[in-house]
Amino acid sequence: RVKDEDDDRKDISKTTGRMMILVIIVIGIRKSLIVFGAYDVIINAVEDVTNLILVALGTIIAWSIYKNLISTLFHKSERNGKLTGVDTTLIPLFRMIGKVVISVCSVSAFLSILGMNLMAILTGAGIVGIAISLGAQGILTEFFGGVSILVTRPFKVGDMVQIGTEKNIYEVRRIGLLNCEFKNWTNREHYILPNSAVSTSSIVNITGRTDIYRIYLYFDVDYDAPIERTKEIILKHAYNNSDVVTDQDEFKPSVRLDSFDYSYMSFRLAVYIKNFKDNIRVTGELNESIYSELVEEGIDCPYEIYDVFVKDE
Repeated sequence: RVKDEDDDRKDISKTTGRMMILVIIVIGIRKSLIVFGAYDVIINAVEDVTNLILVALGTIIAWSIYKNLISTLFHKSERNGKLTGVDTTLIPLFRMIGKVVISVCSVSAFLSILGMNLMAILTGAGIVGIAISLGAQGILTEFFGGVSILVTRPFKVGDMVQIGTEKNIYEVRRIGLLNCEFKNWTNREHYILPNSAVSTSSIVNITGRTDIYRIYLYFDVDYDAPIERTKEIILKHAYNNSDVVTDQDEFKPSVRLDSFDYSYMSFRLAVYIKNFKDNIRVTGELNESIYSELVEEGIDCPYEIYDVFVKDE
C-alpha cells in the first residue's frame, strides 16, 4: 500500500508540475502581448481566453492536490489507528465531496469570466435544485443514509452483523452511497438493502472489535453420572481443540452443572473460539468428541423418560 501511495504521489507531482509550466507559459504569452504593444482588443480577447485556460489548469491542479492529500491522510490514519472509525473506505465519499466543491467553483469562475450574471444563474439553479430534490426524495434519502453509514461506521466490509430484529447473521460485502450488500452467513443468499433501512435499524456488530466469539454447548447425562468426572471430560476436549481460546484468562473454557430435568442433568460448556466463522464446525467437533468419550466412560446421555401409571378403577 505504501508503494502504491508513493507511485500515486509521483504521478500527481508530475501532473502538477506540468500544469504549473503551462500556467507560466499562458501568463507569459499575455504579458508578452502587453510588452509588444498589441491592440487593446487583442489583449482583452487573449486575456479572457487566458483566464479560462488558467481556471481549467487551476481546477486540474486543485483536484490532483486534493486527491493526493485525502488518500495520504486516510491511509496514514488507518495504519496508525489514531482516529477511531477512520479508514480508507471513506476515501470515495471525501473525493466525491471534493469533486463537487471544486467543480462548482470552477464552473462559477468560467461563467464569471464569460460575463454572465452569477446571481441570476444561482437563483435559477436553486429553483431547479428544489424541483429535482422533490422529484428524487427517495434517492436523496438513500444517499444521506449512505453518508450516515460511512461517517458513523457501524460496520465495515467483512464484519458479521445482525440488522434490526433479524436473527439471521449477515456478512457485509459492500457499502455504497445508495445501498449496502450483505451475504446471509447460513444460506449464502445475497441481500441488497437500501441505506435508509440500514441506517435507521439497530445494528449488532458481532465481529466489529474482535473475531473471538463465545459459544455454549449443552450435554445431558444420566443422574447416575459422576459430576466431577463428566465436567473433567467436557473441559478436556475444549482445551484440546486448537480453535478454542485457552491462553487468555478472561476467555478460558468453563463448564458447570446448569440444570436438572425429569430424566437427566444438563451441563453447559462455554468456550471462546478464535474466529466467529468457525463456530459451526467447532461446535460439531466438540459435540462429537465429547459425546464419544462420555459413551466410552459408560456415562449415559438419555432421552427424556416418563413414568406412566395407569389407574385401575
